[in-house]
Amino acid sequence: MFFSPNQDVYLNHKKKHHNNSLKRINSLLNYLLLNNSEKMQSLQNFFEGVGSGDTSGVWEGEPNLRPEFRAQNQKKLEKAARAAKAQEMI
Repeated sequence: MFFSPNQDVYLNHKKKHHNNSLKRINSLLNYLLLNNSEKMQSLQNFFEGVGSGDTSGVWEGEPNLRPEFRAQNQKKLEKAARAAKAQEMI
């Protein structure tokens, strides 16, 4: 493919503009990440010790995990997924 001198200038300008845009986005992301890291650290310190996943929150005793409910709910989700897949094939 042949590029005229004007096209070459245009492509160089476009590439330069693209690189500048990427630099601006990168610096913005770095700024946001650095500023939010302090906020994130303070949030992690505040919520330290409250647990995670099924044991998150404040419990007076041991968390009630109810594995039988989890298994029953998982079966319902799998059944719904199979029904959706069957519907796609129609």
